[in-house]
Amino acid sequence: MDSKRKIQNLTKNTALFMINNLGTKIVAFLFVPLYTHVFSTSEYGTIDLITTAVQLLIPVLTLNIQEAVLRYGLDPEYDSSAVIKNGFRVIGWSSVFLGGAEALFAWAYSDNIPYSYLLFLYFSYLFGSVYNVLSMYLKAAGKGKELALCGIVNAAAVCTLNFLFLAVFPLGVNGYMAASAAGFFFADLGMFLLGNVPAEFRRAKHVQRRGMLASMVAYSIPLSAGTIGWWLNSAGDRFLLFLFCGAAANGLYTAAYKIPAILAVLQDIFYNAWSVSAIEEFDRSDSDGFLGNVYMAYSALSVTACSVLMFINIFLVKFLYSESFFESWRYVPFLLAGAVFSGLIRFLGCFYLAAKKTKTAALTNLLGAAIHIALSFLMIPGMGAYGASAAALLGSLTLWGIRMRSLRFIITMEVHWRREGICYTLLLAQSVIAAAFENTVFQIPFMFCIILLYFRLFKKGILAFCGLAGRRK
Repeated sequence: MDSKRKIQNLTKNTALFMINNLGTKIVAFLFVPLYTHVFSTSEYGTIDLITTAVQLLIPVLTLNIQEAVLRYGLDPEYDSSAVIKNGFRVIGWSSVFLGGAEALFAWAYSDNIPYSYLLFLYFSYLFGSVYNVLSMYLKAAGKGKELALCGIVNAAAVCTLNFLFLAVFPLGVNGYMAASAAGFFFADLGMFLLGNVPAEFRRAKHVQRRGMLASMVAYSIPLSAGTIGWWLNSAGDRFLLFLFCGAAANGLYTAAYKIPAILAVLQDIFYNAWSVSAIEEFDRSDSDGFLGNVYMAYSALSVTACSVLMFINIFLVKFLYSESFFESWRYVPFLLAGAVFSGLIRFLGCFYLAAKKTKTAALTNLLGAAIHIALSFLMIPGMGAYGASAAALLGSLTLWGIRMRSLRFIITMEVHWRREGICYTLLLAQSVIAAAFENTVFQIPFMFCIILLYFRLFKKGILAFCGLAGRRK
């Protein structure tokens, strides 16, 4: 497949996944004013800890089986019905295990934690695991339109239920948790029906799949270990901040994460499309320059968007947050810069999946996490949330460097590293200025230089996109 055709496919998939992801992300962003008005900083910190725990449990207990569903589903050697059936078998076993563990925990510590929190943890895990497996199945099956429609259903459900449970019927933390779990449930139901999963289950009974589950688990287990490292690298600092500084400090820090979440929305949309293209179009020598060009375009968009968001950070915080959360602006710049490198790390991670080097991916994640946690232990006790945000940036930057080095033995990409290095340095310098001074005027030279350095790349990309669009007509 030529480079132009690859770009067309990547662009089409990106548009579909934009529809799928954008709805829920916009809802989460627009509801921040309601959250900061309804919840105290302590309640907001508690919600974040429970949600973050679910995000860790899903890849650990399911052994990250959703990644195997995508990889094996895209491989014509394997039958799709057996792939999806194996994914659900793992979810079933893990859900029984979690239910038993929670029952024992509730019996032993009945006075220390509300039962509603345990119920939310369980159903969020169950519906979230099903969501991950079904979305990967639809991606592998090329059913992007169905996936996009279910994303809209998810967004509509979360939006409606959040309004009902927080504004109309003030149910507080329990209302938020119920709305979140229900959103996943309705999306799961839609994907299950639109993806014709019942028919796949019936067909799986007649498919020879001996050894496939073991092969899929062997592929996904290293990714599960790597996800633990990724979780520690991206969320472990919040638990340490809670431990050293309390729930209120963690609530402010969690609120600060909502601004980088804007950038993460754009990254997630592209990553969902890229995870398919990177596997389908994997070329160790990058003979047509497709992989290197995509890296540079993605990097340019991430860095530029980050610089602009950093510049308008104060305005966004004043607009979105209540007065009690305003102090969180100080932690946003380092978290934004860290989000850029986190996105680049995920981009590079797709090459490990394509080459089936999942053990190497896991090792790099765990190494990066160890460095991040060590930095957090050193910086949080004396610097609080400032230390947490700085450790998050340094951890992401270090992991990006580790992955770039290890990938030299897997793939060769032609990238304009001199320009990339200058822009990364400018962004890091801007983050320091933005964290130190509330006056945004000092950031203008850095933002201007970044835009100027990437201008020719943006111009080339726009012209190429217009040419492809015109040819499609």
